[in-house]
Amino acid sequence: MVPNLSWVKAQTGSINIPGVPSSVLRPSWFRDQTLLESGSVDGSKIISSIRLSSSSHALSLDVIKAAVRQLRFDHPAMASQVGSMAENSTPVFVYQAPDSESDIDEWLSRVVIDKTNVLLESGGDIDKVIETLTYELGTPLARPLFLVHYIPATSSDEKHALVFYLNHSVFDAIGSFQIMDLCVSRIAESLATGGTRNYLPWGEETSRLPPAHSVSAKIPYNAEKTPEDEIMVQRAKRCMEAMLTSHKLPIPHPHSPPSGTGLFTRIASADLVTSLRNAARAHGCTVFSVLWAAMVLSSIRIRSPDPSATKNITLPFIPSPVDLRYLACDDRYDRSQWKVRLSMGFHAYIAEDLARFRLAEDFWVLAKEAREQTQEQQKYYRENACGEGVGPLGDEATLPTKWYPILSSIGVMDKYLARFHPISNTGEQLIVSSARLSPTFNSPFLGGGLALHTFTWEGELMMAFTFPEGVMGTAQDQVKALKEGHKVDAIALEFVNEFMDILDVIARMN
Repeated sequence: MVPNLSWVKAQTGSINIPGVPSSVLRPSWFRDQTLLESGSVDGSKIISSIRLSSSSHALSLDVIKAAVRQLRFDHPAMASQVGSMAENSTPVFVYQAPDSESDIDEWLSRVVIDKTNVLLESGGDIDKVIETLTYELGTPLARPLFLVHYIPATSSDEKHALVFYLNHSVFDAIGSFQIMDLCVSRIAESLATGGTRNYLPWGEETSRLPPAHSVSAKIPYNAEKTPEDEIMVQRAKRCMEAMLTSHKLPIPHPHSPPSGTGLFTRIASADLVTSLRNAARAHGCTVFSVLWAAMVLSSIRIRSPDPSATKNITLPFIPSPVDLRYLACDDRYDRSQWKVRLSMGFHAYIAEDLARFRLAEDFWVLAKEAREQTQEQQKYYRENACGEGVGPLGDEATLPTKWYPILSSIGVMDKYLARFHPISNTGEQLIVSSARLSPTFNSPFLGGGLALHTFTWEGELMMAFTFPEGVMGTAQDQVKALKEGHKVDAIALEFVNEFMDILDVIARMN
């Protein structure tokens, strides 16, 4: 059956929402979830944070709530919920239109959370509060699709903070920057009016519920695989087959249950980023291919491949996210065209014959291979616009659980998150700083024991290495284990250190 990927009004009793009795359901709109969206609901979540400052305007919880209220009216999908069809349990997104402002107030009380008490308990240490919140939100608990936590400044000359929790079924990594930017813009507007709420004709916002990305990208639904689909499927299958001979790193506690998300954050300075970019260009590569090659070399340097192996030793990277916004809009940086929805697909990469690589010069061989694989896959996305990269794989195979690194690099985010947001009629601006992003990672799903998420903003390269604490150990435990020489219990930290050392060497090769 062809899925309904555009929003339609639901008939009474046709939708089930967990925890919401059918007797209290308000007028609702729904659309089917794509395979990628439904697979992301219970998967990784995105935790992001920013600092905000203004020289003379007082930020407050009321101002934040007024801004989020306006943001919901403009982008109602952020307030959608996960549900299912009563008739056949098909997973859907559901949007309930508010009957009154009291409904909006109730929603705001659930999704805009004041963390003043946590700040006081920490002695006014905002960095500590952000760290604590990021960790708490990294645990596998059920939460709304959108949350924002407000941490006030401790004095007039310090910065406020916002910590966002975003479900990956609606927000991808780039989408998290877009929603932060849109939220800050609404906060700046709210500051200009002192948090005054304008009348909003609730119900009208349902006309702005965006269809699935594939609809806007004019990708026709086809249950049969096209030749272009088959090329991508075969590539992914080749990567999965490579897992049989993949170079794996040890998991210290493989039988531990899902738990919290561990995090090591590293920041490369603007100077280091410039050196890496120049070195990459000199070799016909990109920063992404540099990061990819560093991931591969880190894997084989901290644990060498078995020299007695008779088979081709490989390292697959699947799935590797790719942004598909350009397929559905004229200008992906135009804020008026931004939509709250998942807008990503996937590439599949493979590093083969790892026994080849030993010397620093080998780095560029790997990087060029990554660049070639990117270019090869991009042409199929242009021709076929396959936004459901993992969709065709759903009935093809199940990936085994193995320890190999995952890389997600979303590039330069400056055009998705502005540093300065004008406060109307004042000549002043709301200033954004310290943008951070760290997706949750609770279990070694898809074989991953460590995932690296990178982006560049304000010239700096932010790197978040996340890992499931249950099987890998906490960040603190790994620091201690490495100091004591117990490398097997500090495998994630050992990987991070090796990765950063490689970047430093490559930057100096420019």
